[in-house]
Amino acid sequence: MNKKPLILSLILTMAFVFAGIQTVSAWNRPTSNPPGNNASAPLHTGSIGQIKEGGLTVGEGSGISVGLRVINGNVAIGLGSTGTPQQKLHVGGNIRAD
Repeated sequence: MNKKPLILSLILTMAFVFAGIQTVSAWNRPTSNPPGNNASAPLHTGSIGQIKEGGLTVGEGSGISVGLRVINGNVAIGLGSTGTPQQKLHVGGNIRAD
């Protein structure tokens, strides 16, 4: 009886088990429950109010050069990605009210 296939399968099985043990032992538990010490929770489409740290930009990027930006409580509309609002509402361009 040829024992080479049996020995080869035993060696491969042991290699996979060893690799699995190494993978599990290299994993580190999180230091706290999410989102503690992790990235901030993303904005979502829920009906509950949301708070975000830092500025908020909507509609800029991916080829869109202007959009809505909220920085330090000031709102910029249409100033582009480098425009910083100087007042509570700063609009770059014409305004239409009906």
